[in-house]
Amino acid sequence: MRSITAVVLCAIALSGCGEWNRLPKPDAIVASGRGLVVTASEFTTRLEEQPPFVRAGYSTLERKKELLDSMVRFEVLAREAERLGLDRDPEVVEAQQKVMVQKLVQSRLQTGGPVITEAELTRYYEAHQGEFVSLGGEAPRPLTEVRAQIENKLQRDARARALEAWVTSLRERAEVSVDERALEAVPLPAP
Repeated sequence: MRSITAVVLCAIALSGCGEWNRLPKPDAIVASGRGLVVTASEFTTRLEEQPPFVRAGYSTLERKKELLDSMVRFEVLAREAERLGLDRDPEVVEAQQKVMVQKLVQSRLQTGGPVITEAELTRYYEAHQGEFVSLGGEAPRPLTEVRAQIENKLQRDARARALEAWVTSLRERAEVSVDERALEAVPLPAP
């Protein structure tokens, strides 16, 4: 029991000095203001978004300050835009919705791709041999050479069908109805 207490006390003592104190905490605040906080982890995330050759240029305090300044600049401009009500502007709302839909579809497509069976590969290959003709233009290339190409196509097609089925189920859940008379009456904009 005493040895555990001694270790804990030693760790507490060491945390207040030397190298331990200089290491940034992931949630350490590197900049703050009224309603504005930039943490070390947010700063690190922004650094990680940069290409490696650009990231390497932020090794000095001055260069880090430049990046932090651009982050703060963005945040104060965003807050001012919100204060002026631009977050409710129809164009902004539409842009936000577009980004949300892109992220939703992207996340849906990334979840476990369909498994393509050997039978499906062979069936597709046999039905589309004309697409896999060698450079000489006479004989089709063997399945072993075009396997990855066929598998990618079949996976893309399966994902597209799955996405369409999902969207159809969302439409049904939303109970969408279309007023064709009102739609037909909508004039086309002038060219």
